[in-house]
This record gives sequence, structure tokens and C-alpha cells, in this order.
Amino acid sequence: MGEVSRTLAHARKLGTLSREEERSVNHGDFWVPEAERELYKDALGALNAAGIAYVVAGAYAIYEHTGIYRETKDLDIFVEPTQLVSAMRVLKGAGMTARLEQPHWLAKATRGELFIDIIFGMGNGLAMIDGDWYRHSRPAILAATPVRVAPAEELLWHRLFIFERHRQDMADIVHLIVCVGRHMNWQRLVAKTGEHWPLLLAQIQMYD
Repeated sequence: MGEVSRTLAHARKLGTLSREEERSVNHGDFWVPEAERELYKDALGALNAAGIAYVVAGAYAIYEHTGIYRETKDLDIFVEPTQLVSAMRVLKGAGMTARLEQPHWLAKATRGELFIDIIFGMGNGLAMIDGDWYRHSRPAILAATPVRVAPAEELLWHRLFIFERHRQDMADIVHLIVCVGRHMNWQRLVAKTGEHWPLLLAQIQMYD
């Protein structure tokens, strides 16, 4: 029995793992509650049918690259600013309420209490979502629907700037380096980071 299996067996015996935590240890299927699954299926299917260029990011993208599951309250879809209005019209046509939340980076599509974040820029105003997110994306399936998943390099770059008092994404960065670091295009990542390279260096030092 391997170390992970022994740890999992011990945790099961103690009853300390939730269903979601056990999925993470097992690298099992990405679990989405039924109501959210139906919403995501409708939204993603509509975007696909309309030919909108988007990528799925957030917890699902981290799972696709690392196999590590964490429960999430919503779905993050990234689009270039030029695709935003078209995407929101499509989601409105799919029976959702579409609204602009923050004019420099965030829109939302809602159905009842459920929602999808449509992200087209950085929350700190540093940059907009560019074509690299889609150009270097990879295919996957979410809610029984074909999607494109954000590339590891862009996911890591985006998380360099999420380091606030009540939230920071260092764990995602470490998991990406551990799981897919050897396959990442580090030259492209360094070029994208540009003058903010000390942020990337700090994360590598923390990882080390």
C-alpha cells in the first residue's frame, strides 16, 4: 500500500474526510451539484453553439491540470473583452439574467441563486484577458459538454496577483508547479509576467 493509500485509509478510519476532500485525495471525478450542473450545461452548450471563444478557469481548470478537487460556488468563464457582449447576449438567450458587475473585469450571468462569472480582465486593472488564454487552452468535458480549459501558464500568472488580506492563491500556484511544472512553457510565463517578475520569483522561492 502506498503512502497516499495508507493516509487515506487512516483518515477514513478516523472519519475526518468530507466527501469532497476524499475526492481530492483520490483525484476522482470533478463533482458538481445537480442544479449547478444543469445551469452549466445550458450555458456552455449555448456558448458553443454560438461559436463564442471562451475558456473555463477557476477550480475546474485547476482540477484538470492537477487532479486536485475543491468545492466551488460558481463557474469561471474567461473571454476577451471583444467577446463579452456577444457572450452575455447568448447567456441571456439561454434564460439567464446577464449584468455587468465591474466595468474593468467582471460580468455575471445568473439563474435564481446560481451564477456564472464572466471574466474579461484582471481585478486589479493590470491587464485584460488576451488571446493566449484560448490559443494555448486544452480540450476537456464539463457538465457533459465539450469545453476549452485555461492553460497552466495563464492560470499561474493570474494567481500571482491574487494575494489579498482575505484571499490568496499560493496553494494553486504550488499545485500547478508540482503537477505540470515540467511541462509548462516557462519562457512564455516569464515574458507574460514582465516587469512583475519578482512576484513569480517569490512564488518559486516559497515553493522551493
